[in-house]
Amino acid sequence: MSMSQLTQEKTGSESHLESQIHGNKYPTTLAQIEETAFEDLNIESLLSPEEIRKLKWKIDARVLLPCFILYFLNTLDRATLGSAATFGFRTDNHLVGNQYNIGVSIFFLFYALSTIPSNLILKGVQAKIWLPVLALGYGAISLGTTWIHSYGSFIAVRIVLAISEAGTLPGVMFFLSLWYSRDELSFRIPFGLAASATANGVAPFLTNAYVKMGPITSAIHSWRSAFFVNAIVTLGFAVIAFFWLPWDRRRTAF
Repeated sequence: MSMSQLTQEKTGSESHLESQIHGNKYPTTLAQIEETAFEDLNIESLLSPEEIRKLKWKIDARVLLPCFILYFLNTLDRATLGSAATFGFRTDNHLVGNQYNIGVSIFFLFYALSTIPSNLILKGVQAKIWLPVLALGYGAISLGTTWIHSYGSFIAVRIVLAISEAGTLPGVMFFLSLWYSRDELSFRIPFGLAASATANGVAPFLTNAYVKMGPITSAIHSWRSAFFVNAIVTLGFAVIAFFWLPWDRRRTAF
C-alpha cells in the first residue's frame, strides 16, 4: 500500500469519527459521559442478592406506594359522585331530566381531551413535581364541590376536575417506567392499577359512613361531607407526596 493510500485511509477514518461525534452517537461532554455510564451500570454486579432485595423494597416504598395512593385518591374523588347521587345530590343541585348524566359524560370528554396536553407538560416538568401538583388541583376542585348548588356549578367543577385528573394515570405510568425494568413493570403496573378498583369499591362505604357521621357544619352535611373529607385527605397527601416521591435515579440516595 502506498503512502498516499495510507494518508487517504487515515483521513477518511478521522472524518468518519468526527461525523459520529458531531452526530451525538458518542458522548462528548462530561454530563453525557456520566449519563451513559449510569445507564450502562449493572447494579446487580455490584450488590449481593440480599442487598438487591432490600434496595427494591426501598424503591417500592418511595415510588410504588405513593403512586398507588395518588391514583387511589384520584379515582376516589370522582367515584364519590356516584355514591353522592343516592344521598340527595340531584335534589340539592336542582338537577332535572338528563342534567346529571350530562355532567357525568362531560367529565370524560374533557378527561380525554386533557390527557395529551398534560403529558406534554410532564415532559418539561419532573414527575415528582407534576403528580403532586395535579393532586393539589383535583383535591381543591373536590373541595369546591362541597359548596355547589346549581347545574351550572356542577358542570363547571366537572370540567375543571377532568382537566386536573387527566394527567395522573399517564404520569404514574411514566414515573414507574423510570424506576423499574420491563419485567418489574409487569408486576408493578397491575398493582398500581388496582388502586382504581379499590377506590371504586370503597367509595360507597366511605360516603355512607360520612353521611351517618352527621353534619360537619351547618353547611357541610350529607353527601357534602364525603367530598369535604376526601378533598382534605387528598390535599394533605399531595403536600406529603412532594417530599415522599424521589427525584430521578442519579439524584436519589437509598
